Amino acid sequence: VGSYVVSQPDGYGQGTVYYPRGVNKQMAVIAVVPGYVSPESSIEWWGSHLASHGFVTITIGTNSPTDFPPSRARQLNAALDQVIQQSKSSGNPISGMIDDSRQGVVGWSMGGGASLRVADSGRVLASIPLAPWDTQKNFGGISTPTLIFACETDAIAPIDNHAVPFYQSIPNSTDKSYIEFAGQGHWCANGNNANEAILSTAGVSWMKLHLDKDERYRPFVCGSQGNYGSKATISRASNTCPF
Repeated sequence: VGSYVVSQPDGYGQGTVYYPRGVNKQMAVIAVVPGYVSPESSIEWWGSHLASHGFVTITIGTNSPTDFPPSRARQLNAALDQVIQQSKSSGNPISGMIDDSRQGVVGWSMGGGASLRVADSGRVLASIPLAPWDTQKNFGGISTPTLIFACETDAIAPIDNHAVPFYQSIPNSTDKSYIEFAGQGHWCANGNNANEAILSTAGVSWMKLHLDKDERYRPFVCGSQGNYGSKATISRASNTCPF
């Protein structure tokens, strides 16, 4: 994986672009945003990890650490716009790498609310909210495939007020999945922790299936192999399979 810091972020605070080396075809692009008062470094694991699986990925820091989900959604869009434009320019490490018809978003906490809002707009083909928080509770307009990771004992974004009603409001006609880590708090879904294997298996597979249309990953988001752990690890799981 290669990476570079965006020298002049346009519409967001800061950004780092990660890209796979030695790939001779266009790839999907994913933008990742952190949560309230959290820096870009809190979600950087997703950047290098998604890139290692064949996605151009930009992780961002927000204009203000206290930006709420509507602003974070606008910044996700701005980051996608800029990295796509960079791909269309010459003399750039990612020149020619991005297929802009295949876009995805990932967000943690208020960034998770932002990723739901971007999904609701219809811009992207896949969304992964991580322990999402938002004042908006109804996302009944989402037709974008959406995978929600939640944390059972989350005191910052309690699941009964956030992740669960978000998931339930998304129509059952939409490809959607809900995975809840047992006995864990708000940081359960960031990566760089004991949940990495599950986050990677489910998260990467979600993006590979819905952005790359790679059928090899279907068993890891549906069916018997979609059971990511025991009740001691996963307290609740639900989905609208078969997709």
